[in-house]
Amino acid sequence: MRKIKVFFMSIILVLVLSLFLFACSEPKDCEHSWGNEEILEEASCISEGSIRYTCNKCQETKLEKTEKTGHQTSTEYIYDDKDHYLYCLVCQDPLEKKPHSIIDDEIEKEPTAYEPGIMKTKCSSCSYHSTREIA
Repeated sequence: MRKIKVFFMSIILVLVLSLFLFACSEPKDCEHSWGNEEILEEASCISEGSIRYTCNKCQETKLEKTEKTGHQTSTEYIYDDKDHYLYCLVCQDPLEKKPHSIIDDEIEKEPTAYEPGIMKTKCSSCSYHSTREIA
């Protein structure tokens, strides 16, 4: 009787150990169920991002790159004496640089026989203002 108990206990022990060993190894043909999304690096206008996914079944991981987001364009122009441009709100790079479109605004000073007058001018696209002499 004792030999039969030992025999059955041995078989049960072997089965339990076998199940434990096979259950802990990764399945070779896992039909992955990707989840547990972890953002490792956010994408921006100047760099790609990366996301790590973990399989819910076998814990295998995969890494995916995400595309750059593109520039986030400002709504107000930056300008100097020659040009104006919009810029990226993230990286501050100038975008769409264009020369001013100068138009006459109003006469600041009428010309006389002895002195030239002064005309205020402005850019039709941005807030740039300047003056020029008029005869």
